[in-house]
Amino acid sequence: MKLNPIPHSSYYHFLGDAYRMTGQYEKAIEILNHRITIESETLLPYLILTACYINLNEFDKAQIPAKKILEIDPNFSLELLKSTLRHKDRTVSETLIEYLRKAGLPE
Repeated sequence: MKLNPIPHSSYYHFLGDAYRMTGQYEKAIEILNHRITIESETLLPYLILTACYINLNEFDKAQIPAKKILEIDPNFSLELLKSTLRHKDRTVSETLIEYLRKAGLPE
């Protein structure tokens, strides 16, 4: 990102997710909120934001991105998401699914 002054919005998703996976939830939230200002109709940042808020035990705040997920995709389900996640380490996917389940997203 230092070499590209106008990075693609996906850079922010991957950076935010890296912060989430290393337990840096506040940094992840900051980066993902920035991504949403660039591109607001993509599920990925809302999924990660929801997980971050759940990790911080901020269940009320987790409801905001969780509701946006269902606005963007009314047919969203954890089962469908699970079938599309391709992490080499399956526990990464399973952990994300568990956080989203705690936020009340549909199976």
